[in-house]
Amino acid sequence: MNITERTILQQLQCTSLPDSTGRKPYLWPALTAIDIASQNSLPTITIIPPEADENGTSGFLLSNDMHAGDSVDIPSFAGALGHSSEDGFPRRNLILLVTLWEHHDFPQGAIDAGYNAYLDGVLCGIAANLNFLDNSDVVQGIAQNIQTAVTSAIKCALPLLFAGAPDIPVGFNSLSWINPAVGTSPFSLEILSAPSGPKAQYVIQGQLEVSADHCTAEQAAVSRAQLQIDQIQASIDVLNQEWQHASPGMRTYILQQRRQLKADLEAAKANVEKARKALTTCQIRSGVTGGTGPGRS
Repeated sequence: MNITERTILQQLQCTSLPDSTGRKPYLWPALTAIDIASQNSLPTITIIPPEADENGTSGFLLSNDMHAGDSVDIPSFAGALGHSSEDGFPRRNLILLVTLWEHHDFPQGAIDAGYNAYLDGVLCGIAANLNFLDNSDVVQGIAQNIQTAVTSAIKCALPLLFAGAPDIPVGFNSLSWINPAVGTSPFSLEILSAPSGPKAQYVIQGQLEVSADHCTAEQAAVSRAQLQIDQIQASIDVLNQEWQHASPGMRTYILQQRRQLKADLEAAKANVEKARKALTTCQIRSGVTGGTGPGRS
């Protein structure tokens, strides 16, 4: 069984700002997936950024002039983060982290460098402190290390004579799930500015989508069997082309090879039909509707 988990940031709402100046917000989201096979096994930890896009997801401006009371939709390439787990991992932890920035004059290269350092810092921090993530002091230490790494990466990526206004990190928040159930669950993620800075408040609306494919092994068997048919048929086609220009002695050899390949082809067709029946049986047992895809022979 294959389980797919997807967090989707759908909308950014600005609920309050300290002044009437329009903001240019962008997000740094990251989804950390922790798959644990058993109590004594080492976990598999993965950090997932949003879907790639030619516009650059790490600094994609959600609005050029956002004010208190405004809302803006978050495109999927900047807000959808997906992860798949096999059923060999009975315990699945998901941690969604989102940092909100206000854009000023940072070039895209500096934003990208900072975001890459952010992803690396999150992965390393969680991996090194997996058993202590419920300790606020540990979490604060991880956040400080990430901030230091991001600041350093951005500084190194800025032009030598950069004199513009730096982008401002507004705030950060996170959500976590343990073994989320199949289905769709909406969530709200509030992001507040740091207490020492100007008061700003945002809310991100989104949802967690979890789906399960109970027949991945059977589907893979159908694909393998169909691939074998394609390969045998391709070999037969090559022999048919060679036949046209072959000598009498070579034609005898081609006939022998073609007879063997046709026998192999019949066996492969029987194999693919067997695999398709197994897939259909699995889908019926799992309550999955739909066909097995177009058949070829």
